[in-house]
Amino acid sequence: MFYKLFIPKKLGEENTLTMIDKNQIRKCAAGLTKQQRADALVDVVRAIYESVKFDNPEGDGLDGRWGPEREGIGKVVDAAENWRNKANA
Repeated sequence: MFYKLFIPKKLGEENTLTMIDKNQIRKCAAGLTKQQRADALVDVVRAIYESVKFDNPEGDGLDGRWGPEREGIGKVVDAAENWRNKANA
């Protein structure tokens, strides 16, 4: 499976859209420390969570953006953040 990710460039330049697959993610992660992998995990799952919340709202809840997908991914975000806190301790 391929994933589309925005790769930030230098200030003032536009972001580029890059296609990467799970093997590229694995290769990149192999060169990171435990803390860096934890940070990357939080960044990725939070970006997906925010996409569900802001770009694909499900219409429930007080803000009109709550739904089963956001709730499920929110649990993954919480778990990733908890792991990052342990990894950085």
